[in-house]
Parts: sequence; C-alpha cells; structure tokens
Amino acid sequence: MRRLAAIALGLALAGCGRKAPPPPAGGPAPAPAPGPGIDTTALLKSGEDALRRGDPAAAARDFRAAADASPRDVGAWARWHEAMRADRKGDEAKSEFEKRLAAAPEDPQWLTLAALADRNGREDRLRKAIQKAPEFAWAHCALCETLVELKRYDEALRAADRALQLDPASGIFRLQKAVALMWLGKSAEALEEAGKAGAALPGDERVPIVRAQILMGEDRVDEAIASMEEAAKLAPAADAPKAVLRDWRLMAARRFLREFDEAFAGGRAGSAADAAQRAAALLEQVEAASPGDPDAARLLPQVETASAAALLKRAGDALKEGNDADASSFCERAQPWLAKAAGRALNESAREYLTQGWLRLGTLQLSLGDRLKDRGSPKAADRYREALASFEACLKADPANRTAPAMVAEAKKALEK
Repeated sequence: MRRLAAIALGLALAGCGRKAPPPPAGGPAPAPAPGPGIDTTALLKSGEDALRRGDPAAAARDFRAAADASPRDVGAWARWHEAMRADRKGDEAKSEFEKRLAAAPEDPQWLTLAALADRNGREDRLRKAIQKAPEFAWAHCALCETLVELKRYDEALRAADRALQLDPASGIFRLQKAVALMWLGKSAEALEEAGKAGAALPGDERVPIVRAQILMGEDRVDEAIASMEEAAKLAPAADAPKAVLRDWRLMAARRFLREFDEAFAGGRAGSAADAAQRAAALLEQVEAASPGDPDAARLLPQVETASAAALLKRAGDALKEGNDADASSFCERAQPWLAKAAGRALNESAREYLTQGWLRLGTLQLSLGDRLKDRGSPKAADRYREALASFEACLKADPANRTAPAMVAEAKKALEK
C-alpha cells in the first residue's frame, strides 16, 4: 500500500517569475512594469524567508507588495494567497480574487487564481482560462494539480507536460509532473523529474517533500525519512514536514520491532539487536521533536528492553562457547538499555520485561565472576558487584519480585568469599 504524506504542496501556487498573458480584448490593460525603486525579486525572497521562519503575516505583506508592484505576476499573487491561508485569512484572499475576476471575467489570470482559491467549479474555471489563453502555462499546471486531486492521473500528466512545453525551465511545473508520475506508479521517472526540479529550485523545501513521498511510495522508508528531514531543516517553522516525520518514524519503528520479533524467534540475536536499536533511534527522534509523545513513550521501553534482551542472548551464547570477553562486552552494552527503560513510565508488561532483563544480566555477571574466580582473577569481585547492582535494580523496578531477593543474597555471598 502506498504510504504518502498528507501534505498540501500547493505546487501551482509557488513563486515563479512567469507573468500572466495580457487580459483578453475588452478587459483592463496590463499594469506597467514595476518602477525602479521596487525590487519584486527581493520582496518575493523576503516573503519566502518569512514563511520558512513561521511568520505568515510578514510573508503576506511582502508577497502582496510584490503583486501590487507587478500585478500580472501570477506567482506573487499565488504566494500571497498561500501566506494568507497560513495566516488564517484565506477567505480574504479568495474575496480579492473573486472581486478582480468580477471586474474582468474573461481574464485567464483571475480565472486561474480564483479557481485555486475555491474548489467549487475549479476545473471548469481552469479549462476556461486555458480556452481563453492556451499558452498560459500556469493554468495547465493548476489543472494538473486539480486532476491529481480528482485521481485522474493520466489527464494530470498531460496537463503537466503541456505546462512544461510552454515553460520548460520551471521547477514548479516539474514538481507537479513528478507528483502526477508518482500517482501513476512511475517512480523512477518521478524521481528524475524531482531531481530536475531541485536543480531549478535550490533550497526549496517542496523538492525534498515530493521526493520523500515518491520514495515512501516505493517503501524506501529510510530514504524517505531522510528526504523529509531535509525539508524540515529547510523550513523549520513548517508544521507539515514535522507531522509527517513523526508518523513515518513511528511506522518505521514498528516495522523494526516486527523485524526484531522475527529475528529473535529465529535465533538471530545480532539481527534482532540491530532492529531494536534502529527502532529506538527513530523513537528517540520522535520524543526529541515532540516531548511527551504518547506513542513514543509507550514504545520506547519496549524497544529498549528488546535491545537489551538481544544483547543478553548474544552474551549467553558467547558464554556457552567459552568466549568470556565477548560475553562481558555484550553485558556492558545491554546495561545502558535497561537503565534507559528503568527511567521511563512503565506499564505492567514493560515492567515485566525490564525485571527479566535485570535478572538475566545479573545472572550472566555472576557466571562471569565465577569464571574469573576460578582463574584466580581479582576482577571477579567487580563482576559480583555488577551482578548485585543488577539484582537490586530488579527489586527497585519490581519490589514484589520473588526471584530477585534470593539473587541479591547470592551475589552478596559471592562477594564475601
């Protein structure tokens, strides 16, 4: 099943230097080019920067200034609309486009922008804009986005191809084509288009967002997460990449937990440990990004005790083979995982796994101490002390545990000899 991020990319609304065609005959004349004192490029960049730092009001101000200075710049108006929506003023932007469309009902620019601001009748308005101005690339790109939403992917791809035929340098149009290709299941071609878009749109977070969705559709989970992490770094104030990252990290962590179960049951303790530790790393990222996340809080003790269990299984196997050095190493690596789990809020099941881990670790440390004692090594006492600490940690986690008191006594007796 395709696992795609539920992100409204707004590709057709992205900033781009392309202008709308002149309005049809009988409509208002195009506004003159902006005066020398107004740098629309700088205003557009300032608006993009404001969006990325989480200030949609400032972004809307800058985009509107650029649009007012160059009224036939579709990208400036469209980005203003996006910023207004982010500032919860989307209805004001919609009203502005409808007012301008009412004054020039045949103008393809206002037909397109009004369509993007209102789902009702969107396809009809866009097709009317294309009929009025077949060379207006924005309308074709917006139609592609609309047809993707309607799940008419073949038609969407044709619309994207037409937009690119009219403006082959547009990174936004290439991104929109990548989305259409993705939904058609043509992932290799989609990634190629996203790569071309990235070359045209350096530093734009929408490129890694699209790439991440394509990769996730191919179940290339690690690559998809890495790409979405890139998007989150480029736009740290954007909520959508963070929300998707959380969901994807949780999904991947659960997948690694399943891999742990399969590997552990199959006697592949090394693979089991790797899977549990990868799950833990993902959940720690969720916790760091969203402190107190309930799913991470519930799963972290599970993966931490699983990591310890796999390492302790390896320690036990090494001990049976007479490889005390490896057994000792695996015990040392297991202890921090149990300590991490011990510091968390535990349900009954997690507490049981934790106490079993402490008991297993303490028993292995006792065995290692006995081996050292038999060889006359003074380090045996260190192992007995570590065993005692493990059994005491078990009692701390579960004071009612029936096995731990006897093991505490055994470790103390070993230290006294």
